[in-house]
Amino acid sequence: MNGPQLLVLAAGLGRRFGGDKQIAEVGPAGEWLLDYSLYDARQAGFAEAVLVVRPDLTDLLDRPFPLPVKWVFQETPGTEWG
Repeated sequence: MNGPQLLVLAAGLGRRFGGDKQIAEVGPAGEWLLDYSLYDARQAGFAEAVLVVRPDLTDLLDRPFPLPVKWVFQETPGTEWG
């Protein structure tokens, strides 16, 4: 890897948002919010992203992203602040 890494903390439950914010479809062709974040990161010179997600978000693994991704899985406590 040559260049900086972007760390995306996306293991929360999204309670205030009303769902999983990073995989919310916000683009005209169903692009996720995460797609836009990673695209912008690539344009800014990031070489790779490290995504911290919950283990139940495995649907992310097969999706193509605009830059290389490494995965970190984090259990989220079932608390109001989690």
